[in-house]
Amino acid sequence: MALSRFLNEQAALSPDMAIRLHKALGANFEELMRMQNDYDIQQAKKRFGEIRVASIRKTGIGSEQQLALPLPWQFSRSCE
Repeated sequence: MALSRFLNEQAALSPDMAIRLHKALGANFEELMRMQNDYDIQQAKKRFGEIRVASIRKTGIGSEQQLALPLPWQFSRSCE
C-alpha cells in the first residue's frame, strides 16, 4: 500500500520506504532521501507567499534588548 501511494505520487518517500527500496533494489538510501528533501524544498518555495507568520521584534534599550513574542491570544490574530 505504501509503495503504491509513493509510486502514484500520493505520498512522500519516507526513510523506511527508502530503506526498503535500498534492500530490495539496491537503490542508494541517502540519494533517495536527498532527492525527496530537494523536492520538499521546491514545493515549500512554491508556497512561500502563502505562509503567514507573526513577526518577532526586539524591544528594550541598548544591550538589554529582548525578543518580544506575542502572547498566545495575540498570536492567532496577528497571523490572520
